[in-house]
Amino acid sequence: MKINTLYDTQLAAQRLSEFESQHEQITAASEIIRTIGYLFARSEFIFQTCLKYPQVCSELSEHLAHGKSVDIHFPTELLAEPDEKTFQKHLRVFRHKTMVLIAADDFLALTSIKESMLLLSKLADELYVVSRTWSIESLKPRFGQALNKEHDEIALIALGMGKLGGYELNFSSDIDLIFCYSEKGETQGGRKSEDFQIYFTKLAQKIIQLLDEVTGDGQVFRVDMRLRPFGESGPLVSSFDAIEDYYQNQGREWERYALLKARPLGQVGSISNIESSQHQVLVKVLKPFVFRRYIDFSVIESLRTMKKQIQNEVKRRRIVLNIKLGSGGIREIEFIVQAMQMLRGGKEPQLQQASLLKTLPELVTLNVFSGAEGKALAEDYLWLRQCEQYLQAFGDQQTQTLPTEPELQTRLIELFGFTDWQSFLNHLAEINKRVSQMFISVVGEPEQAEDKSNDAKLAKWNDVWEQDEKPAVMDDFDHAEVVWKQKSDLIKQVSGARGRERLDQLMPQLLMECAEQKVGKVEFTEILVLLKKIASRTAYLELLVENAGALSQLIKLTSSCQFIGQQISRFPLLLDQLIDPKQLYKIPDLTNYNDDLRRQLLRVEPDDLEMQMEVLRQFKLTNQLVIAACDVTGVASLMQVSDHLTEIAEACLEQATGIAWQQMIKRFGYPEGATDDHKNFAIIGYGKLGVLN
Repeated sequence: MKINTLYDTQLAAQRLSEFESQHEQITAASEIIRTIGYLFARSEFIFQTCLKYPQVCSELSEHLAHGKSVDIHFPTELLAEPDEKTFQKHLRVFRHKTMVLIAADDFLALTSIKESMLLLSKLADELYVVSRTWSIESLKPRFGQALNKEHDEIALIALGMGKLGGYELNFSSDIDLIFCYSEKGETQGGRKSEDFQIYFTKLAQKIIQLLDEVTGDGQVFRVDMRLRPFGESGPLVSSFDAIEDYYQNQGREWERYALLKARPLGQVGSISNIESSQHQVLVKVLKPFVFRRYIDFSVIESLRTMKKQIQNEVKRRRIVLNIKLGSGGIREIEFIVQAMQMLRGGKEPQLQQASLLKTLPELVTLNVFSGAEGKALAEDYLWLRQCEQYLQAFGDQQTQTLPTEPELQTRLIELFGFTDWQSFLNHLAEINKRVSQMFISVVGEPEQAEDKSNDAKLAKWNDVWEQDEKPAVMDDFDHAEVVWKQKSDLIKQVSGARGRERLDQLMPQLLMECAEQKVGKVEFTEILVLLKKIASRTAYLELLVENAGALSQLIKLTSSCQFIGQQISRFPLLLDQLIDPKQLYKIPDLTNYNDDLRRQLLRVEPDDLEMQMEVLRQFKLTNQLVIAACDVTGVASLMQVSDHLTEIAEACLEQATGIAWQQMIKRFGYPEGATDDHKNFAIIGYGKLGVLN
């Protein structure tokens, strides 16, 4: 293993001497002792832990000598400990020992930051599960077990939020939890039967006490429950029905972000199959709240608001040199990825995952980011997280602020391989600049919208729009007469105050864009008809307000082709296709349709016929729109249009046949002599579909 030769050898020798003056001399090879001294000098946490628990130093010595991976499995024999205080001690000593080994591997560059974050997250999972197991046993004599009518055990499920949910936990992080259970009932087999709500509340309180209470041995994790429904004023534990009701009726935008990374705690093998199935039910309950089935531009505005609140808090508390909350820091990278997940996750299931690092490659595949952008964002994120890890592992403190003490600055620059503090700061500034620029490009106010909102003519139109009577100034605007006649109908269609606000923002942009494209009165009237049909969906108004390119393409295509306007009016989800002109006017490869549709269907559960039909419909409509757009703009010839429409139809037929085949054989079995590869079944195409070029 490689040790930086610039580290403080005097401090290392001093701490080794202090350790051996209180405990036995370390019996290990000189190289191992030298490495332990290096770790003592690098981390107050490692030194103080080994000083207090000499057995941890012995395990560290063994770990370094044999190079074994860190074992995060809590000894099962310790679960038999009946005394709560003693069990709390076992939990804390195990936590400290495991964290020492993880920190050691981190400081010695024996593991990557990704592996380190994964181990910390699995450790939190493990200690939650064993604390729950011990707590269930301690409550069993009084309350018995939580069993349903089928005598299956109902589990207390903890949703791990934030970085814990994404398997990207900090070294010294809180764990944010939401406790819930799958169904209502009463416990059985104890001295008294108790309602699940009361029982699980007592169980959750016991688990929190085991993990969060500060004893002479410290604490396992700080447990934060403020993200639960209704916050601190809400019940500590909620049933699935109560969770679903809350998020459907009262869930706020920031809670969608909080739940984006949520996952039920418990590793495969540490929980039963029954509990695993309960986990799956919970995920299905939460998914519709987090991910909309359309491209959801409302998330951009809410994310701007959240970022502004963070900036105000940073200013109020005078936070400086913070690698998480500062401009271009960790939080902005998280916002960039989360914005794209929530924007597109409803239509792209591959984005519905908790890990930022696993989501980024999917965003590159979907052409949301270029390969270079995705790589840079991942590398910058990992560098910042490594820096955060070192800062917290120095003293087991939850901090993201760069040190002002020269000795800690020296440790950082040595660990990262810089020659001086200024070189470190310069590198950090480059990262912050890159991230901040991308954050602005994703989340910042659209430049075109800002330019137009500052235009004097648009300011005048805003005054006109708010008046009840037709003003003389309307003559200054093309098609203003048409708009004025439709004003009341448009306003009736919008939903609530937010819908009205978005309509007010959209109308001046619409007029300016139509004037720029020289749209005639007849075509403009058709555009207003379309607008009235989508106005009730605030998300679509937000899409057009936030994305000037989509508005421009909508006007261009609907004024050029009545068919396209009619299709978008009937199926507003097609508006999503207007966002990226490069993709809209790019003719797909003829051979890709079937494979593309097959991949989309693979993401759907085999028995979910409704979703399979939805995928088929959306595939047909979106690809048909692309071909129509290429047709009216001259990108595709008539023969190309015909070929592509035929291939789209054939792809849909082939996959629909496969779906129907699977359903039929499941019900009736295979026809005699038929197999999946040779169905002895054919579809004959007539007319234009049957013509081969």
